[in-house]
Parts: sequence; structure tokens; C-alpha cells
Amino acid sequence: MFVMKTGICQRPPLQWPQEVLAAGVCFPYILTLQPQVLSVYSMVDQQRKQTVSLSGVKGLLSTSDGVLVFTERDIFSLRLVPFEEQIQALVRHERVEEALLLLDGIQDHSPLDSYKELQKAITCLAGFVHFYQQGFSEARDLFITGELDPREIIRLYPNMQSCLSEDFQSQLDQVNKGRDLQVLWQEDRNAFHHYLAFLGDLLRAVRGTEQGLKCIKEVDCALLRLYVELGDSENLQQLVAFPNECGLDQCVPVLEQHNRFFALGSLYQSHGNQIYAIKTWLKIADGFHKDPSCSDVYGHIVWTLSQLQDRDAVWKFADWTLQKNQEIFSRRPPDDRFEVQDVLALLEKYPLAVLLYLEFLIYDLNSEEERHHNRLALAYVTQMLQKEEETDLKETRGKLQQLLWESKFYDISTVYEIVKSTTLHIETAILLGRTGEHSQALQVLVHQERDLQAAEDYCCRAAQGRNSQFRQTLLLTLLQIFLCSKDLTSAAVDLLNNNPRVFAAEKVIQLLPDSWSVQLVSQFLVGSLRETLHQRRMARLQTALGQAELMRHKVIWV
Repeated sequence: MFVMKTGICQRPPLQWPQEVLAAGVCFPYILTLQPQVLSVYSMVDQQRKQTVSLSGVKGLLSTSDGVLVFTERDIFSLRLVPFEEQIQALVRHERVEEALLLLDGIQDHSPLDSYKELQKAITCLAGFVHFYQQGFSEARDLFITGELDPREIIRLYPNMQSCLSEDFQSQLDQVNKGRDLQVLWQEDRNAFHHYLAFLGDLLRAVRGTEQGLKCIKEVDCALLRLYVELGDSENLQQLVAFPNECGLDQCVPVLEQHNRFFALGSLYQSHGNQIYAIKTWLKIADGFHKDPSCSDVYGHIVWTLSQLQDRDAVWKFADWTLQKNQEIFSRRPPDDRFEVQDVLALLEKYPLAVLLYLEFLIYDLNSEEERHHNRLALAYVTQMLQKEEETDLKETRGKLQQLLWESKFYDISTVYEIVKSTTLHIETAILLGRTGEHSQALQVLVHQERDLQAAEDYCCRAAQGRNSQFRQTLLLTLLQIFLCSKDLTSAAVDLLNNNPRVFAAEKVIQLLPDSWSVQLVSQFLVGSLRETLHQRRMARLQTALGQAELMRHKVIWV
């Protein structure tokens, strides 16, 4: 039995055989002597570890490094094999758990530094045992705990040796002698794939640790090759797009050989070579390289250009970008790196880009410069005239009309000189209205545009922010235009019937032709009289309420 000095027994007793002649201790073992055999038991796990056949033995005596066994004629000296050799032998025989138990059992009897180094070495050896048994989870944990140099694993893989520096010398050549993954790579690709997955798992785990930072260049290079081999586009892109230590001389040929050109551009970019990165992506977008790993290379190029601080680099690729798609580039917000006039000069050859950039200046940056508002209006007009035969111009025309109505900063005469000779009659009318020529504007809408509803809408839009009297004046002007043409009699009647509350009946009656019957305008007259009566009653009511409020205050004051 094993009893502490406090009287407590923390380990189960050894089960000795019968006829024990003598016993001795040689830590961490207990030896028992029987008539024909010497047995060795471990104090760590209470298991018998060794037996030695002896005959005629009389007894044994413990010494500092073993035991002496004697017979009537002979004395035998049995010495303890060094612990390191014992543990390594257990590992070689793949008795990993037993080796680790023994290592833990001798901890208190070994110098601290020596024990730590031995522990690391044995833990790594145990990791290799699990590694070759495809116990990858256990192997990874043991390699990390034992602080194994990641290069010791990298060197085992075919095609990975080129990632290692020339000055690297393996410390485990003898331990792993005969273990060749090259054979597995040739004979069982499926099993080898699992080994590749393990390598990626291990390298990712140690990459940011002190263990991995000591050889970060080799780790990153191996990861890149590994991701290419596995076709892992997501992890490959994540590796090359963020700061890394991949050597360009080693990794560029690998990416080119496997047609991973998008990742190649990202690798250049992460190493500060923006021009090479964009040129590489340009070749993908232009069809010189095939790489399906990125579905929107063009969009990525545009985003990269928008983030660059190098003005010259942006100008270098701006023309190519605009040739591909005017819209996506011009919607990127500019900053202090670029003068507005320089941008407009660059976009001169690209009408849609100019238009969208001007919209950005006016509606997002709130530019109040007259030249910007003039140019945007003329850009809308040009687009309308160039695409006059197309039916899908409603959005553009709406934007033009909104600008003409709302902007206070364009030169009306400049725009009017361009528009008046075109078929854009509604826009012409708006410009006339902005100069106060409402009667002429309505004439254009009625007789040139021939859109009576547009004329009525013009009156409502022009009267926004003005009093009701101004709207009535505009509608009376429109009514007079209708009454001047016999073909527009029904339009005049409809105008009256649709706006009985706006028109004053006494003014309308003065304008109506004598030939019109009361029945023709009866609907208008009824609606107008009702509105007039309603307004009078409301006025009386307000007067009465005011008088009541006055009386209330007088009572309070008295």
C-alpha cells in the first residue's frame, strides 16, 4: 500500500503474487522477488511492466541506481534505464498514453528545465503517433502543446519542401524515418486529402501564436500552396487579401500555374503593389485570364480604385473603367484628391458619366455653382434628343422637369435658347413660367404640346407656395385660351367643372360667350355657389366666435 505521511492512501494497493521473498523500490518502480522470477511494477499505474527469470535467488538489495539480486553463488546488478529512453521506447511502440503517464509520474524527480524539454519532445512524439494513425484532432493538440516547429510537419508533405528556407534543419529525422506521405499521395488520394486538411487546421491554429510567428513566412507560403491544392477559394482569398508573409518569388508561380489570378492580384495588393494588382484583375475582366473564383472582378476593381490614395493610379485606370461601364464609376463619391473640373474633363467623352457626376455634385454635395446646374440641364436635354425615338425616357424627362422647376442656380436664358427650338414643349413652358411669362407658357402647352392636362397641371405646379388668388389667375388665363378656340369648348367646360371652388363665378360669367346656355355650365355654377355660400357662412361663424371670445375677456376684466 502507498500511504502519505498524513496517513492518507491516494493510490490503490499493488496486487502481489504469493511467495514473495523480498521487495525493493527503485522509483518509479517496485520490484518483487519470487523463487524463480523478478517482477517489476510501476508505481504510476500499478501495472506489471517487466519480468526477469532467475533461479536459486535468495534476496535483493536496493541501490541508488537499481537493485542487486543475489544467489548462493552469484550477484546480479539490475540498473534503471534512463527515463528519456524508456519514454521514447514506449512512443516508438505506440504506447502513447503509457509514455505520457510515466512522464507525468517522474515530474517531481527531474530538474525543471530538463523535464520541460523532455515533456515537449515526448508530447510531439506522441503527436506523431496519432498523426500517422489519422488521429488528427489529438495530434494537433499534442503538437501545439509540445510547441512543435510547424516546419517539421510541412517538410513531410510532397511539394511543400520548397516553402522551407535553406537553413532549416529538421530535428526529427530519425524519429520519422520511413514515414513518407509521398507514397500515400500516389496510392490513396482520399486519405492524403485528410492529411492536407489536417495541415491547414494546424497551420491556422499556430499562425498567430509565438510558435507560428517564428517561421511565419514558411507557414503562410505552405497555407497558400495548401489552399490552391484543395481548391479552397474562400480561405485562399482571406489569406492573400489581408497582411501576410507569403514570398512573392515562391507564391506567384504557384498561383499562375493554377490559374488563381484573382488571388494573385490580391497578393500583390496586400504587399503594397496596387498597380500590379489592378493590372492582373484587368486581364481577368478583359478575358485574357480565366478565373471563376470572383464573379464581379470589374466591381472589385472599381471598389479598389475608390479606396486608393494614389491619385495617379486612379487616373491611370479611369478610362478603362469608364469604357466598361460609365455608371458604376461616376457614382463613386470623389474626395479632396480630385478637382471637380479635372473630373469633368476626364468624363467629357462619357455623356452618361458626366450626367451622373453632375447629379452627385448637385443633389449630394449641394453644389450651387451655376455652371454645374446649366450643364446638368443641358445634359438631360442632350440625352432626351439623342434618344428621342426610345420610349423609356420618362425618368430622364422627369429629372429634367424637376431641375427646371426647383433649381434656383441655372441660367434660364441659356437653357431656354437650347430648348425652345426642340420638341420639348413642356420644358419650354416651364422656362417661360420661370421668367413670369405664364400666358405664353400655357399657349405652348395648349397649341404646341397639345396636352390640355399638362396645361392644367402647370397651373397647379406654378402656384405652389403662392396664394389662391395666383392660382385663380393662372386658371382664368388658361380658360381664356380655351375659349379663344372653338375646338376647345369641351375642354373649357371640363376645366370649370373640375375647379368650381377655385374660380369666382362673377369673373367666369363675364368671360363666357353669349351663346353658352346655363345648362352647359350648371354643374360649375352649382359648385361655385355652394363654395361661395360656404365661405360666407364660415366668415360669419368666425366673426361670431371672435365676438364671443371678446365678450369672455371683457367679463374676466370686469
